Amino acid sequence: MYCTAAKSFRLGFAVALILTAWGLAPMTFGQVTPDYWLNPKGGSYADDANWSLGAPGAYPNFNLGATNGYSVLLSSGEFAINPVIETDNPTFQLGGGTFTADYLDVCDGAGTAGSLTLDGPGKFYQDIDPSYINVGNGSNAAQLIVNQATVNQDGLQSGLYVAPGSTLTVENGGTVEQTDLGGQAMNIANLVVNSGTVTSQGNDIYFGSATISNGSTVAASGSGGILNISGSVYLDGSNLSATSAIVFGSSASLTVTDGGYLNAFPYLTLPHMTDIASGLVQGGYVTFGSSLTMQLNLGLVKVFEGGNTLSAYDELVTTAPGEPSGTLNLDFPTGFSPVIGDVFNLFYWGDGVDSAFSQVNTPALPPGEYWDLSDLYTTGTVSIVPEPTSIALMLAAGGLLLRRRAARTPQPFSIRKIRRFV
Repeated sequence: MYCTAAKSFRLGFAVALILTAWGLAPMTFGQVTPDYWLNPKGGSYADDANWSLGAPGAYPNFNLGATNGYSVLLSSGEFAINPVIETDNPTFQLGGGTFTADYLDVCDGAGTAGSLTLDGPGKFYQDIDPSYINVGNGSNAAQLIVNQATVNQDGLQSGLYVAPGSTLTVENGGTVEQTDLGGQAMNIANLVVNSGTVTSQGNDIYFGSATISNGSTVAASGSGGILNISGSVYLDGSNLSATSAIVFGSSASLTVTDGGYLNAFPYLTLPHMTDIASGLVQGGYVTFGSSLTMQLNLGLVKVFEGGNTLSAYDELVTTAPGEPSGTLNLDFPTGFSPVIGDVFNLFYWGDGVDSAFSQVNTPALPPGEYWDLSDLYTTGTVSIVPEPTSIALMLAAGGLLLRRRAARTPQPFSIRKIRRFV
């Protein structure tokens, strides 16, 4: 009953906006009346007794200050114009259904603090033009947690904004997606994705710090999609990609480990500091930062790409002419014992190299071993060979041995002399 009434109100509201725009009707709407949730123990969203207005309204407000939080059980097909979380920590149990809301505000008012958890399976859906999700206001610590649920922004000019100091967490198969090609940017100050997916088919994704782990995907997948990153990114066994460019700011940093895979075409701008411990970093035109650290690993590694795994070397790939710059630091994994004949794949220069690193720092080797960097800018490999002094010593020792053997070889005249005395 509420659902039908709410949808009728929404339709009437939209029609009135159109009529007003055409000059056929005045704007006669009253002020928004919040409908406050009353039950600190949680309960059914559809239960009229849980609401201050005696029924679920179009502007549900959660402001109980419940530190430990509580669960609100939603049935399929619920609708609200603008849910607001103030100082509270509710969990919306979607129960496999769809909760549609035009707007969502999570602690974005002055003096508010808290979180909202969307617990799946189920979907939080936005299809109005425009629609938005706001989390935090820059002076508080708010959080939106998407656990096993899907947040789908399917409206033109939809936007997602997570203010500085606040966090978007997507976990356990959760998904946050913009599926309308005209969607606005996602602007996320702090992002945590653990076995989850964040994608935009519409516009760019901006974020500060991010931890992306356990087979997660973060992608600006629309035509011309760009990832703009200003903080520290930790990519652990997951995929970070863009169809046009990934651009790290001057104060950003990147760590790739456990088979992480970063790919951007045609442009990739690396941050000031990049550390590739285990994984694949791939771009067309690659702009290097001031410091690149690469771990020396042998053989192929499994890298993650959008639900699939690929076999690749731990390396940096550029398909355009390579322009390396800055310092290259090479490190061994903990406990690794290098031996002569080891070859490490570090780079794939798809179209040659036009410059060189200003400095290459290599780890110490055991006595008798030596770094061969002669193929760094051709095949992209470095190897361990016998130390030149060791080779010289070996050759000298070999020559001495030959001379000694020659001195011990009986000569014919000596044999004849011996026979003559018999």
